[in-house]
Amino acid sequence: MRKDMMLDAKEILEIAGLKNVNGYDDASGYIMGRGIHEMDTARMGKDSKTSVLNKWNQLWDCKNVFVSGQAAPIKIHHLSTWL
Repeated sequence: MRKDMMLDAKEILEIAGLKNVNGYDDASGYIMGRGIHEMDTARMGKDSKTSVLNKWNQLWDCKNVFVSGQAAPIKIHHLSTWL
């Protein structure tokens, strides 16, 4: 699957006009799950200088784009974040 993702990303970048795009696939030290960013990759906040999303998970810079899933969770399903 990672090879397909690499090839798809390369193709998208080339269609966008980038030249000399090279994929990187060094599986010699690959550990399953090592590169996973399951949650908290899009910060929610009160202003666009310190966050990517507003309080409704809406991008500050693109008013019709809402983020779903666990990019900005208030609670992690398998770890309790509540006191």
